[in-house]
Amino acid sequence: MRVTSLSLPRCVDKTGERTLAVVTKSDKSPEGLLEKVTADDVNIGLGYVCFRNRIGDESYMEARDEGTKLFETHPLLSKMDKSIVGISVFA
Repeated sequence: MRVTSLSLPRCVDKTGERTLAVVTKSDKSPEGLLEKVTADDVNIGLGYVCFRNRIGDESYMEARDEGTKLFETHPLLSKMDKSIVGISVFA
């Protein structure tokens, strides 16, 4: 049996309506991310939230600002809907 990160929540949320998918380290692998979070092939009821993790000893505010800058300027990540990106959206 193959277990994936999206199949595990099905054990407790069979319909997916209470599932929120969190994508961390979006800056590390941006290729194809937009297509994955906008695809309608997996039932994620609460949708996706994507963010850039803190790096080193960044404060929360520094990480938030760097994440905002990343999702505004990166050639691929800047195409993502702003309602699903950033630490403040996740919080």
